[in-house]
Amino acid sequence: MGLKRKIIDKTTSFFSGSFILKRRMDRFLWFFIYIFILLVLFISWNLYIESRFVRIEKNSTIIKDLEISRQQRSLDLVSIDNRIKVEKILQNFGSKLHAPTDPPKRVKGE
Repeated sequence: MGLKRKIIDKTTSFFSGSFILKRRMDRFLWFFIYIFILLVLFISWNLYIESRFVRIEKNSTIIKDLEISRQQRSLDLVSIDNRIKVEKILQNFGSKLHAPTDPPKRVKGE
């Protein structure tokens, strides 16, 4: 029982801070506060930088998606040019196929 009680007393004195007064470490209190502030600043700065990196990664994925969309639109424009070329080739062969001239008719339901 004695060993268990000593361990409990040591841990309570450690967490209560009485070991600081027993060893006359109270004169270093400002140094401990300074170290604590530096540690808090270091952790908060790292969290801030990490959140910026997350935002940068998110924006880079958005940019990649926009680049894909732009490439698809440019391919659509190129395909319009190909359609005109196909129409000219069909006309050269004397084909009766052509692009529709009238807009599509709307079917009305009951």
